[in-house]
Amino acid sequence: MLFTSTELHSNNESAKQYFLSKANDISQNNSIDLFDNGIVSSAEVKPWGFYQILVTTSNFKTDTIRQTVLIGEKQQDDGLALYLTDNNKALFMVGKAIIKGNVFIPKKGIKQGYITSNAYTNTKILLGSKSVSKAQLPELKTTFFKFENQQTERIDLRELSDSIKYYQSFAEKTLFIDAIETELLQKKLSGNIVIESKDSLYIKKNNVLDNVIVKAPKVVFESGFKGSVQVVADQLVVLEENVILKYPSGIFIHHGETAHKEIRLKNSSKLLGAIVLDDQNRSADKLISIEENVEIVGDVYCSGEIALEGSVIGTVYTNSFYLRTDASIYDNYIMDGVIDKKNLPDNFLKVSLFNNINKRERKYAIITPL
Repeated sequence: MLFTSTELHSNNESAKQYFLSKANDISQNNSIDLFDNGIVSSAEVKPWGFYQILVTTSNFKTDTIRQTVLIGEKQQDDGLALYLTDNNKALFMVGKAIIKGNVFIPKKGIKQGYITSNAYTNTKILLGSKSVSKAQLPELKTTFFKFENQQTERIDLRELSDSIKYYQSFAEKTLFIDAIETELLQKKLSGNIVIESKDSLYIKKNNVLDNVIVKAPKVVFESGFKGSVQVVADQLVVLEENVILKYPSGIFIHHGETAHKEIRLKNSSKLLGAIVLDDQNRSADKLISIEENVEIVGDVYCSGEIALEGSVIGTVYTNSFYLRTDASIYDNYIMDGVIDKKNLPDNFLKVSLFNNINKRERKYAIITPL
């Protein structure tokens, strides 16, 4: 039997959908002849930051075709907008603040607040149901941004020419680029690439970055930057004004020895994906600052405090909220901030933040071909 490349490709498309439905259970030995026609297909799922890569391969005699796609988890219909741990303090809403969706909040509830000349101005604080939260946040998975089991190769950033596009396939080894300089400028990088720095890294707006990961203690994006980037840092990530991190992007600050950890999104910046600041060191300061006119689409998780003046279209998990004015500091206050799960698009594919506690089978879909 002979097959054209079109038929082999069609067979691999079918195999991709088959393995996508079984993404939770793919093992090393997963070969299958889907149509009993001699074409053998197999798949591999590997992590890529917050997300996962599905690699599907089909073989017939000496011919092979391979596809890679980025996949994400379909939303479960829980309508959850906010999980605020029960720290024995009520949540106060000031100005135009509003929550659209269901909430888990402290026993003391949610109330209208008043700060100097700022009273509550909306007609409703909450559009959704209320439940009582626990004293701790749901426990995160521990598999984000793991590279230990992946095949890698390394080069120096200085080996790359400016303004020439470099693409690394997800079917190949992960390419680590060592950045010695503290600035990244005029680079065009796409695909299975990790830019790594042992120092602070300032990413200029003249870079073109697509589906890459940036790993450094501190990362700052210049005002006006646009790209699809996932960031893993130890101390600080800043999006200056008018930065857009397109879907699927993300920011992750994890455990470390520093006493202060912060993610700061400045005026009119935007991120589509997920933001996680997770450190169980109780003595460390942990803050996510979401300034006015900022929009985040997806989940935000913080084991410390969130200063929310902008909008989160999705779900927020936090230990507390934080508001600083010229006059004072307020715990568990939101002024003008919006949390809106109701307007998160149904087809938005989320990050699998937690272990599957409720035992419902996770379902995945394709975010984008790679």
